[in-house]
Amino acid sequence: ESKIDVQTEFGNIPKIQVSAKSMEKALCELLKNAFESINSHGIISVATSLGKNHISIIISDIGCGIAPEHLKKIFRPYFTVNKKNAQGLGLCLARSIIKSNRGDLDITSTLNEGTNVIVKLKV
Repeated sequence: ESKIDVQTEFGNIPKIQVSAKSMEKALCELLKNAFESINSHGIISVATSLGKNHISIIISDIGCGIAPEHLKKIFRPYFTVNKKNAQGLGLCLARSIIKSNRGDLDITSTLNEGTNVIVKLKV
């Protein structure tokens, strides 16, 4: 019943050394959150780009967004807001995996507008 459009724009990026299985898990957690943030209709964008000394993976959604008071807590284990059957471990796990692969995770969000997730991995 929900209609979610997924848009992709994959830039030309070099191969990098990461743990493929763990990064797949991290990105799946980030994408799952994006899909869960959209109630009925919305857009999720996934893009890659090459920076000076890193590659970026950008996941953006036009969803419910994250309240400012929750944004500073989203990486805490077991923190969740209004999600049935959620354990509150997805973002904590994703961040840990990304950091263990010499990367960084940044999330910005505006309530009722959407969320931008940027994963940066060193080249």
